[in-house]
Amino acid sequence: MRSLHTASAGKGNDMNSTIVKGNLFKRAIDIFRVGRRTSTDYRPTFRESGYRRSVVNRLTPLTRFLLGLGVLALFAAAFLAVNRLSNSGNGTQMLSDVMPFQPEVTIYQQAVPTTAVTAPQQKAAVQSQAAATPEVKPTVDTSRAPWASQMTKQLDGTLLAPRAVVDKAMTDLGAYYAIQRNMSLEDYMARRDEILKTYFTGAALAQMQGVEATRDLYGVNRAGRYTIEVRDFAPDGYSAKAAVITRGWIVDLYDVTTSQLLAQGRAKPDTLTIMSILYDRTDGRWKFASVDETTDLTNGK
Repeated sequence: MRSLHTASAGKGNDMNSTIVKGNLFKRAIDIFRVGRRTSTDYRPTFRESGYRRSVVNRLTPLTRFLLGLGVLALFAAAFLAVNRLSNSGNGTQMLSDVMPFQPEVTIYQQAVPTTAVTAPQQKAAVQSQAAATPEVKPTVDTSRAPWASQMTKQLDGTLLAPRAVVDKAMTDLGAYYAIQRNMSLEDYMARRDEILKTYFTGAALAQMQGVEATRDLYGVNRAGRYTIEVRDFAPDGYSAKAAVITRGWIVDLYDVTTSQLLAQGRAKPDTLTIMSILYDRTDGRWKFASVDETTDLTNGK
């Protein structure tokens, strides 16, 4: 009996162990299924913070650098615009603002190296040359200006005289426009022949004399500015081209016959005039020789 009871007890324990293992296995399957179901239905439990970085902090260093360059470019453009307006207002506008001019190029000549000669050889050579060559007095080439040999060739192929010659040409020609300021009708009529012969020659003089012969109106200049540039010299140095710009020219208009004021403060068109100029060797000054081209700049402001 004891042996049978012991065997029965052992068998009962094995069955209980099997049942427990089955229950554990079933529970594990249920947990696995629940886990899979909840993983697909997962929702974040955190909330997005209300903090936002500023736009500047979001930019990369390269973007900041490019933005800085853009700001500098805007400041530079504004500075150039203000400077240009300032120059045009005080009469310092250059012709290169309207017509492109090539920059001045200075060409220097290099000395040609010589071979060494001993003192006796040099003395003998000088004596031999003096005996073989008669004395020749230097001659002055009047067909070329004294500055002709000093002119330099520019990038566009034209010749440019030394700075002193260019400055004198601009001064001689500019005086014609300067004397017109506030010159009365009576004063101009008394001096017009002298004025024409001082500042004009050749075809330009003949043209101006024809205009004066039929003049019925005269404008007293009250305001305005002019700019003159000289370039493109001839090989002999005695002729060149001059470009004259007049802007803001205001005149009071008079009747030449009655001396009556007809209009006050009348504006004349802004113009660019290209003229040939000549150096008058008798008077020692530059003069207008002919009018080559005139362009209205009023619409190009």
